[in-house]
Amino acid sequence: MEQFLKGGVDDDQVAQDGVVYQENEEKTAYTVVSTYGAGLTSYCVPATINDLPVTTIGENAFSNLTSLTELTFEEGSNIEKIGTRAFMAIGITNLDLTPCTKLTTISERAFANCSKLATVKFNKELQNFDGPAQFNGCTA
Repeated sequence: MEQFLKGGVDDDQVAQDGVVYQENEEKTAYTVVSTYGAGLTSYCVPATINDLPVTTIGENAFSNLTSLTELTFEEGSNIEKIGTRAFMAIGITNLDLTPCTKLTTISERAFANCSKLATVKFNKELQNFDGPAQFNGCTA
């Protein structure tokens, strides 16, 4: 079992391996809200934290983290939404969203300017590209 440390900026946040998660007001789920420290090169988004699902990658959560070259999602992922500019300008080359069977929305510019991103695999549940330019500037 991975350890998530209480105490981010607020009491309802936890952090692990350079990533900060915010518990929602209802205390039923977590959102990835930010990263801290430089040099995060790979990360696997967990399905749960402290027995609660991680349902959202928040706005700008990993934005401009060019050192991030490997991004995966734990099997059984509970991600439902990827927020605006959540992964904008990160260094990944391949993205597999198939473990995210609950993913229904990818917001505006979510993966914009990921200039090395060459392949993306989607799940059949994905229903909504919310706004334009989710992959704008992905030139690979």
